[in-house]
Amino acid sequence: MSNKYTGDLPIHWRENKVGGVYKERTTKVSDRDFPPLSVTKKGIVPQLDSVAKTNDNDNRKLVKKNDFVINSRSDRRGSCGISKYDGSVSLINTVLEPINNDKYYNKYYDWLFHTENFADEFYKWGHGIVDDLWTTRWLDMKNIEIPYPPLSEQKAIADFLDNKCSKIDEITKDLEEKSNKLEAYKSQVIYEAVTKGLNDDVEYVDSGVRWIKTIPQKWTIRRIRSLLACHESGDWGLNEEDGQTKKICIRIADFNYSSMNIDTSNLTVRGYNRINTNKILKEGDILLEKSGGGDKTPVGRNVYIGSSIASMNCIFTNFIELLRPSNNINSKYLSFAMKAIYSSFDMHFFFNQTTGLQNIDLYEYLRTFIPYPPLEEQKAIADFLDDKCSKIDEITKATREEIETLKKYKQSLIYEYVTGKKEVPNE
Repeated sequence: MSNKYTGDLPIHWRENKVGGVYKERTTKVSDRDFPPLSVTKKGIVPQLDSVAKTNDNDNRKLVKKNDFVINSRSDRRGSCGISKYDGSVSLINTVLEPINNDKYYNKYYDWLFHTENFADEFYKWGHGIVDDLWTTRWLDMKNIEIPYPPLSEQKAIADFLDNKCSKIDEITKDLEEKSNKLEAYKSQVIYEAVTKGLNDDVEYVDSGVRWIKTIPQKWTIRRIRSLLACHESGDWGLNEEDGQTKKICIRIADFNYSSMNIDTSNLTVRGYNRINTNKILKEGDILLEKSGGGDKTPVGRNVYIGSSIASMNCIFTNFIELLRPSNNINSKYLSFAMKAIYSSFDMHFFFNQTTGLQNIDLYEYLRTFIPYPPLEEQKAIADFLDDKCSKIDEITKATREEIETLKKYKQSLIYEYVTGKKEVPNE
């Protein structure tokens, strides 16, 4: 027998529906009595500090230890797991109580429900107006067909995957730590070069600026705004979907923060009726991410516009500020200096946050001081950092590719065993 998301199952396996393995737990409780829990892709954990809190403390769902909890929203895809705790979760989650532990092994189904194939099937059974409001309720979820191997095989598969995937996770964790250390190292290299230069055999003096600390004696400091020919804000108001003039439009989503450049893999073309020529990107321009949100990373990152992007005559959207350096600053050096600001500052200092969005207060940001070496030193520092950072980026890219390969291998491994495509090897 087979279905769309599991493919062919072993001939001695049977099929059931989710509602045959679990029943819904709908008891309403208060998080004052039952500690709040978060439903994440890594399972059920004590409530994370980063999640939005609610004042509706009494309108929660009860979770008991060993319950399976899954987020019903498609924008929380893959967020589910077996709870190790008694507690409570928000109402957007579906809490499932195992029906018969003598027939069904909860950990086997935990692995099944974490496959991308089940996530796709779960999405298909949902309803909603738009993707981020798409929800799969219990009335539909309970009818999704799932494999039903013999109990001994359920346990063998779950135990095998527990052991195998924990080893993959250890390797992945080591690689992620390596990637994070490489990013931290790159930030330190940029900071040291921007604030101390390339020659160690110089006298240093106090800059008078907290984030810069000391600088070579022959350097000065300048405010960013004093080094700009102009700056321009992106504006959706000029956008006309049916406009006659077609332009590539740079969005926040196109920023490649690691390489400080633009990711050209998915650029958008839009039609315009009116275009402010000052907003057409030129080589040496810097784009500042000035607004955003819904993400743990503060806004304030920047990308440098090289010749390849400049040749496309691109424009840019709102949420972005164009900084056009004057002739008295090396534009790539300025971009690196701004990157040093980002890694050294608490960027929230610059925020003017009146809504859910993070917004850079441009007045305050552009008043920030940066080290100001002679122009020839600026160029030397920029060239050095270009070369050094590109080498670090190559190693980082290779490390991230290894991580992605491991994640895909893990997903494939889980799918093959929970659907019986591969048998658990005999020890």
